[in-house]
Amino acid sequence: MLGIDEVVLVMAGDAGRIAERIEPKDEDLARQLRRAVQSVALNVAEAGGAFA
Repeated sequence: MLGIDEVVLVMAGDAGRIAERIEPKDEDLARQLRRAVQSVALNVAEAGGAFA
């Protein structure tokens, strides 16, 4: 593991709460934020597998 897994989980939780606050004013931006966080998590998971 890269040791960043826990950081990504915290970031995802924070981003989810931010997206909830943004969504009433800008649904597209909230969706973009959620997709970006998913991308980060998937990239970290993929990189972790490369070193296993």
